[in-house]
Amino acid sequence: MINKAPFIHSKNSLKKYIFTIFISLLFPIAFGFYKNGIKLVSKDLISNIEVIKPLLFPILGFFTCCLSEFLYTKIKKKNFKIFNSLFSVSGLIIGCLMPPQTNIFLFVILLLILSFLVQFIHFNINKCALMSLILILIITYFFKVDFYNLYESANTFAPTTGKLFLGFDKGGINATSCLFLIFSYIFLSTQSLYKKDTSFYFILTMFILCSISFFFNHSIYKSYLPILSFNTLFSGIYILTDIKSCPTNKIAKVIYGIVAALLSFILIKLTGFFSSVILVITILSIFNLFIDKIFKKNSHI
Repeated sequence: MINKAPFIHSKNSLKKYIFTIFISLLFPIAFGFYKNGIKLVSKDLISNIEVIKPLLFPILGFFTCCLSEFLYTKIKKKNFKIFNSLFSVSGLIIGCLMPPQTNIFLFVILLLILSFLVQFIHFNINKCALMSLILILIITYFFKVDFYNLYESANTFAPTTGKLFLGFDKGGINATSCLFLIFSYIFLSTQSLYKKDTSFYFILTMFILCSISFFFNHSIYKSYLPILSFNTLFSGIYILTDIKSCPTNKIAKVIYGIVAALLSFILIKLTGFFSSVILVITILSIFNLFIDKIFKKNSHI
């Protein structure tokens, strides 16, 4: 279980960290509620009931993961406490990343099955990233749901860089606003358990790479698209920093963030795959213990 990991100092610090994640997510969820709820109702694109969809996804994601973890702990004959494990919080994060037009019942059923099965994986991997990636691939490729909401689907014009920064572009239902995600990062950084160095150097490296790209193509929109879109900031702040699959050594945490940004930027540029960052985090997390070990050895030389 996550709460037995050596890098968590006490149950109180874990509960405080989980509470901090809850509060920090209110920033992007608030914007998602406006963009994919209130705005669409005002344009008569969705019903009054559907306006709460951006709120339902993270809430249902949380309780779905709680249920799957409860079932798993019963099979393994272990104790389950709803606010004592980060696995359930993964449901909140995954819910925010879902395409806006995803069917809620489909989301719950797929997440329940997937979240139950991944708990039987015992080698080190970022399970939040893995579940997010598989869910997104199933929903987008098998059920043909893209990351546009109903208004964006009906309007093919590209947003300005400013609107892109504010979050008015395709992406996860609560994961598009870079402005609100900056507030989330600042708030999360107050917690000692949060791997803020990893996230900071990930964002900084992505920004530098985008700036280098601008030097060559002179288009602000095209150059900074990899960091302002593709669920990049949300993934870098919430998924990359998973405390079980992220290195613990100070230098290793920085290198981990830089490498994740480099690989993500290259993959986005080469393929345009919208979930490039999540794919990179999933693969890179398998090697995090190896990365940690290398830099721990070097720190003693």
